[in-house]
Amino acid sequence: MAAAPRVWVLMDDRAGHSAQSLGLAQRVSLPYLIKRLHYSPLAKLPSWLVATSRCGLTRATRRELKAPWPELVIAAGRRTVPVMRYIKKRSPNTKLVQLMWPHRLDPFDAIIAPAHDKTPFDPRILRTIGSLHALSHPALEQAAKHYAPAFEHLPGPFVAVLIGGTTRHGSLKPADIERLGDMAELLCGQGGSLLISTSRRSPANTAAILKKRLTCAHHIFDWQSGDDNPYLGLLALADAIIVTGDSISMCSEACYTGKPVFTFAPKHLIGSKHHQFLQTLHDEGYAVPLSPQSQLDWKPRETLDEAGRIVSHLHTLLTK
Repeated sequence: MAAAPRVWVLMDDRAGHSAQSLGLAQRVSLPYLIKRLHYSPLAKLPSWLVATSRCGLTRATRRELKAPWPELVIAAGRRTVPVMRYIKKRSPNTKLVQLMWPHRLDPFDAIIAPAHDKTPFDPRILRTIGSLHALSHPALEQAAKHYAPAFEHLPGPFVAVLIGGTTRHGSLKPADIERLGDMAELLCGQGGSLLISTSRRSPANTAAILKKRLTCAHHIFDWQSGDDNPYLGLLALADAIIVTGDSISMCSEACYTGKPVFTFAPKHLIGSKHHQFLQTLHDEGYAVPLSPQSQLDWKPRETLDEAGRIVSHLHTLLTK
């Protein structure tokens, strides 16, 4: 008989929240159960007003939140807070872990907040440099085996170029894309190849600009094509990684690989929090800014594995 789930993962309608919560649950290595939260119109009410009520959830979702209660609940996002309060009220021994700062300490047993967020000093708050993710070294090894045949016709070394795009602060301009391509080609050097991936937020003409600009060997995955996304393969097979600084998750995953990471972040693309995040990566030796003088022989000081550090804390929390 399979072990009863000891962990619940609350998943709301935000893909970023769900990815972080599920990524942490997978790293905890305990049986877990996903509880998908579907919301009613009352979910728009402030969380302090609904308190421990489940009124913001659909009737079907409310039926799923019942005993036996888990030992640990992991969730992220403002709209999961009333649900976690509800669980704590009915199961005081259940440990609650909230990812991102929920603007209050109770009823949480641990809060995982980015270092660039303004949070009070409290032992329950664990500050992270980057975002949590589900990436693992076995997954990278498997991706390397899967995607290696697709790129075996290209000469090494491989430089992966992971491109984000539009944020609420700005977007990549054609001149930015051209400059990124030029510096990536310089970093790759004579005889190497660029493995490039655009993403959902990349400008529609990103791939076209690069195809016209580049003279070195390259492979470009255009997100708009709908083809199989080789993102994991690029992380796994690259000898070095260039990543745009608008995506904290992509930067965090790149730095997890332990490979040389170079960030590209035009000032008009990122806000103050992203700038602070990138500055920390640079100061701590996880990455360096991409420049025409960048060299492939740069090595990071260490691997960025925030999930591993958090998991160790959670196992200690469960034994208390």
